[in-house]
Amino acid sequence: LPISQHAGVDEMLESRKYAEIWPDVTLYEAGVPVGTGWNAIAILWDGDESIGWLACDNLLRGDAFTPQTLELLTLYGTTLGHLITRRRAEIARSEMVLEREKLQMMGTFVANISHDLKTPLSVLRNSLYLIDHSADAAKNKQRMGVMQLQIDHLDRLIQDLLLISR
Repeated sequence: LPISQHAGVDEMLESRKYAEIWPDVTLYEAGVPVGTGWNAIAILWDGDESIGWLACDNLLRGDAFTPQTLELLTLYGTTLGHLITRRRAEIARSEMVLEREKLQMMGTFVANISHDLKTPLSVLRNSLYLIDHSADAAKNKQRMGVMQLQIDHLDRLIQDLLLISR
């Protein structure tokens, strides 16, 4: 059953109890009443949040309830709650490390792309300056050829970026 459907659990949750026993209750198997006996529940806590529960009863063995049964169930519930909390923290830490690595990779990628884009732009800028300050038609034609090569290079870089983004 969901924990909220078990009698007495709401009170356990409100008072933050770790374990409780009900000495004479109807016992169920697969949702069908099969007899009476004792039932004990331990709440698994993650800080202030209930994350699950453990239960035991004497349906199969018919053993009498002992205080050690409740102590053992409390110990199991507390230990399991701590283990689940620790595992959740480990998963969150791993996700943060992975996210940090992704950010570092993205930073490196952006730095490399910036460098690859700036180099042809610098060549274009210098060629334009030289064309503007030179009257030599042959050299200016050669510089325009260099500029065309750099424009083609920029076009290939942009096409590669578009391919990566797809």
